[in-house]
Amino acid sequence: MRHLLLSIIILLISTFSVFSQQNASSQSNEQIPEKESDNKKQEIDLLFNIGAGPAEMRLVDFYTDSIDGINNDTDPILRGIELNLSVEAPKETLLKFKDKAPKGYEWLLDGEISVRVPHIPETIFIHNDEGKKEAYGATWTVLGIGIGFGPSFLNINFHGGFIGTLLHYRDYEFDQNIGFIRPGVDGTVSLSSKLFRFFKFEVGTKGALYLPTRVYNDREFYKIRTNYAMFHVKIPFSTEVEI
Repeated sequence: MRHLLLSIIILLISTFSVFSQQNASSQSNEQIPEKESDNKKQEIDLLFNIGAGPAEMRLVDFYTDSIDGINNDTDPILRGIELNLSVEAPKETLLKFKDKAPKGYEWLLDGEISVRVPHIPETIFIHNDEGKKEAYGATWTVLGIGIGFGPSFLNINFHGGFIGTLLHYRDYEFDQNIGFIRPGVDGTVSLSSKLFRFFKFEVGTKGALYLPTRVYNDREFYKIRTNYAMFHVKIPFSTEVEI
């Protein structure tokens, strides 16, 4: 947790402070003796976000031809869970440090900043269709960035990044059994609405492109599309950091 707080507060605020100090020193031609800064501890209000909900993953163009005389042009649809565990610095907290931002960059602190808990997957595949199909696996975000627009009661969000997916898929009807371990890139569009102060609802869709893997009759599979809905609960907490 301490590393996440440093990522949100220390990295952002300290960076702004460094920029401000560099701008001030460049305007002065005289050498001013360095004074030891007396850092003080300051209480920071943050939110721990827990988001979870159902997800539907479509293996795009996995089947487009006939197999053993049986025509199957329907994409396999798998069920799973969408997750979001993160630490957020709300707008009210960031506004306290707006005076530390260099001139012209104050707008960077007008919104919210969120950092995901590392090593937790964002999508989990859990599908067992009574002996017809089964799939187990997960997708992790390696590096991503997002931005949101609009008021809190209806916010539109865009996110993109580099991902990695580990998936075992078995189709008993067509005797397909693949192990899918691939890096890729994805893009997400979502709508979120703040129901109450610490509760939020989100729906979204995302598409992922991977390095191709060969499946039945020597075809290449490389696309997964996901639709999801999530309910978020935000737990407020405070901590002290030196700034």
